[in-house]
Amino acid sequence: MKKLGVHWTRIPVEENLDECAWIEETRKRFYKSVITEAGKAKVVFSGHGIRFPNHFIGLGTIGKDMTLTRLKQAIENAFKEQQHEITGKTVCELMVHPGYKSIMGCGGCGEGPDLFACSDDREHELTTLKSSDLKEYLRSNNIRVCSFKELS
Repeated sequence: MKKLGVHWTRIPVEENLDECAWIEETRKRFYKSVITEAGKAKVVFSGHGIRFPNHFIGLGTIGKDMTLTRLKQAIENAFKEQQHEITGKTVCELMVHPGYKSIMGCGGCGEGPDLFACSDDREHELTTLKSSDLKEYLRSNNIRVCSFKELS
């Protein structure tokens, strides 16, 4: 992957998922299976020199589950223990899918847009992420938003 310019990847291991009481059990079980597989992938990616963030946020804050309070709590959980050092700083990925609702059958990737792409959840995420309260929270806590390319 590095030969193709891939230096960073997503490893969706979200800590404290059990604290997310708003996530129904069926979805939580699925997320836990994703986390288990991602944990196994860490070894493989590390062995090939592919890096990944120290922390991941996103499973507990997808779509309608994203609130400013939940984002703040997840960020505080991620940054309270800065044990790992990558480029001298703690790196935390916030997985989001903001945008405008797609129309079923129009666009998408391969087979058209999925149900999430056609839901109001994308616009909810967009509104939350654009909020002045979130921007102020990030600024006041010295948290910089950047791309993986900026980290390479």
